[in-house]
Amino acid sequence: MSSHRRLALPSIIILGTVLRLVLIDRESLWFDELYNIWANRFPLGDMLREQVAAGHPPFFYLVARLWYMPGTGEIWIRSLSVLASAGSMLFVYLAGRDLFSRRAGLWAAAFAAASPLLVWYARAGNFDSFMIALTALCFWLRVRASRRGGWRGWAAFRDAAGALIC
Repeated sequence: MSSHRRLALPSIIILGTVLRLVLIDRESLWFDELYNIWANRFPLGDMLREQVAAGHPPFFYLVARLWYMPGTGEIWIRSLSVLASAGSMLFVYLAGRDLFSRRAGLWAAAFAAASPLLVWYARAGNFDSFMIALTALCFWLRVRASRRGGWRGWAAFRDAAGALIC
């Protein structure tokens, strides 16, 4: 495989990530982002009860609790969404590759990288990009498990789906 072919996916992901980082701090924090910061100040048990009662996916808030640091700025708070969005590009590529071809996977990743809606979600410090990434991961793991079989593939799909639901 030539070097330019090996660089295609990393280039797509890097360019998509840069696109998400441009103007990431243009808008000040909005309600959902402030809610995330507020919720992370509670003791862990209280925070999880609050998320379940509000109908929010608690798994994101557990990850955000590890990611957020007191006193960090808007860019750091939103960077978790950017990182999740970069993961989405990878998972979309993997699903396209496994379903069709490497070329189809690259096109799918490129469309995900340039999608205005996915860029917008990635610039928000809430659970949307995280859930999109988990959904893409579940889809790819489902495709892989159905093609390859085996209990490990299905267990990986089950675990990812559990994280998506929780």
